[in-house]
Amino acid sequence: MLKYLKLFEEFITEKKPKGAPDFHHSDAPDAEGRFRDLSPKKLAAWLIKTRKKDLKRISGSLTQQVVFNRKSDPKYADKMEKTRIEVYKQLGRDDLLKESAEHKDYLNKVNFLLAGEKLEGLTGKNNKRIYGEINDVCLEKLYNSFYAKGDYGKVLEVNSDLPLIYYGGNSKEGLDFIKRYNISENVMYNSPKAMKVSGNKSKFYKMFEDTDFIPKAVYKKEDAKDLQFPVIAKPDDGHSGLGIEIFDTYEDLEKSKGKFENYSEAKDLDKEFRVLLMNEEPVLVHERVSLNENEIKDKDADEQTEFTYVDQDMNKLDFMNEVNNICKTIREKLKLGLWSIDLMIDKSGDCWVAEINSASGMAADKMARVYVKVYEDFYGKELPQEFKTYLNEEYIQPIYKINLKENAAQIKKSKCCVNYQNIIDGKEFIL
Repeated sequence: MLKYLKLFEEFITEKKPKGAPDFHHSDAPDAEGRFRDLSPKKLAAWLIKTRKKDLKRISGSLTQQVVFNRKSDPKYADKMEKTRIEVYKQLGRDDLLKESAEHKDYLNKVNFLLAGEKLEGLTGKNNKRIYGEINDVCLEKLYNSFYAKGDYGKVLEVNSDLPLIYYGGNSKEGLDFIKRYNISENVMYNSPKAMKVSGNKSKFYKMFEDTDFIPKAVYKKEDAKDLQFPVIAKPDDGHSGLGIEIFDTYEDLEKSKGKFENYSEAKDLDKEFRVLLMNEEPVLVHERVSLNENEIKDKDADEQTEFTYVDQDMNKLDFMNEVNNICKTIREKLKLGLWSIDLMIDKSGDCWVAEINSASGMAADKMARVYVKVYEDFYGKELPQEFKTYLNEEYIQPIYKINLKENAAQIKKSKCCVNYQNIIDGKEFIL
């Protein structure tokens, strides 16, 4: 158990003074370049002395150096990891030496390409505020992460034989990355071709209009008069509820100045869920509990919807068989690897698919679960339980602790949620 390596509480609770820089070489006032100048052995001894053998502080200092220098100066980052091992040796922590050696074989075995320039494109600005640096650390330490726009034009070390989680969309930078590094679709979890459909509501609706899980839809405003109102109108590439409006009558729709490409019959909803899948297998299910009562029907078109995503115990959900059938139907036409379904349950208990997504947002707890699923799917072998326990402790439990603190009211509203406190306490494990 790496209980002494849990540096994330420091990251989460630390408040950066106004105007302070985002990064400095050390939190010790007498660092004076020692991180760069000293050998790993001498640097380890200095860290042990100045941090009074506090492994949590030592590990926090070293991880900060690794995260901020891995791409710009990989040799320096490697030196920090060697220093970490030297710290274990000098403190006589044979248990940590053994675990470090074992975990090294399983880290960085999956590539992750994001479309933007920084992590916020994956987690969102609000998650950045809530979770502090834990998301950055997870993405940079667990995966080989690349940013299509942020890394554009740089010479990168990319092992094209590793599995790639593709979040590059159809951006020129994402497509260039695939071409430049000869990434085969055989190693990609999602491809630009599939994302053209998953990222466009009308294309998706048209592809599956003959199924019983897509609401009746049309694609021209004048055709909407043939639908049963209320009608929900959407832009094809919108997200987080942006640009979406609900109209009770065709006359109200005609008066709107909104730009829509998709018009579908609105359902009288009971609950909403997001199902994250690996191929056809559900990885997790979250209930989307509205925050601040800003559901679609109550918000302005230019206002984002806000939800708390509450983790569900899939054994308690009575619609999973139907979800499995929907997933199989979709994947007969769209070979998505890592993707999600936004599922609506109406007051009659019927399931409807609002949309699908092949680039769902993820905080550190999801990143850890996804890493395991991609690794085991691609390499065809299970990760050892010791490594999964490490991921639980480092990434999943801290996120659940924050969620329970920040979103207690929404979690209480969800009848089939997992026991957050048991997961935090280590009585139950996600992996």
